[in-house]
Order: sequence, then structure tokens, then C-alpha cells
Amino acid sequence: MQFNPRLGSNKALLDSFFSFLRHFSDIRDWKTYVEYLHDEEEYWSVIERRRYEIAKITFTFIPPNALSADEKIWDLIKAVHAEAHPDIQQHSYRAPPGQMKPDTEHMAASARIAMAGGGEADVRSGDGRLLYNSRTARKITADVPDEQLPTESSPAFVRLVRDWLFNR
Repeated sequence: MQFNPRLGSNKALLDSFFSFLRHFSDIRDWKTYVEYLHDEEEYWSVIERRRYEIAKITFTFIPPNALSADEKIWDLIKAVHAEAHPDIQQHSYRAPPGQMKPDTEHMAASARIAMAGGGEADVRSGDGRLLYNSRTARKITADVPDEQLPTESSPAFVRLVRDWLFNR
């Protein structure tokens, strides 16, 4: 959405829009989550710079919408969702400060899935101090190509934005 301080919070507007749609359209069977865009590069920068401090990493997933999923992690998320039917899953990993290897294949896959699928990643030090949280490390803007901006001749704008955001 365009940032315009006269209209209020974009997130609140989208939450309200989807709430309306859930009550008055065919998407009533879906749960909608409106999240800010995450900057995955910032996550990896914190992992590299502060590796010696990291003692706890928590990944939050919103199944079944985890996108760009790496097979093993995605299979685990799907299995837990099918068995227990949670709306949200959290996987938490702890180790003494500096001993965790947060850039292994499975940890990296968890980070990608959590942040791409509307979830979040949270990294803390041994004393519980926040080192990174994808919810607070949100991007304020993302550029939308001019040819995809709404016009009178482009009634399928929502579909275009959906495809653009999810690389379809």
C-alpha cells in the first residue's frame, strides 16, 4: 500500500479489509494474516556479526502458508499441522552463547520459510536480549513496477500484486 500518513496505518487498513472480506465473501474459510515485509538480508547480517552472542533462535510458522519451503522443514511443518491442527507453529532452539550454528542447512531453511510464509524469526542472546526480530526489522517500502500499478484498464490488480509478491 502507498504510505500516506493522512490515512492511518496501512497494516490496520489491510487487517480491516481482509476482515470485511472474510465476513462477506468466499474467503471466509481462510485465516488472513497481514504482516510487514521482512528484510532477510538483515537477518543474515545479524547472524554473521553477532554469532558469538546467539543463544536462542525461535522461528514462527503460519501453516499451511509457508512459502518457498525447503523439503525437510516443510514436511515437518505439514505433518505437525495435519496431526495437531495448530494455527501457528513455533520451533525454538537454544544453546550456550556462541555454540549454536545458525547458518546450517536446516536453520537457514527454517529462517527462509518462516519469513517468507508470514511468520517470523527471533534471535536472542544468552541473557535474553533481543538481537533480531523480523517483526521489528520490517521494510517500510517495496517498489511495485509501474506497469503493475492500478489503472482503469487493469482490473486484476490484486491478482498482479499477489503474483508479484509470491513470485508466481
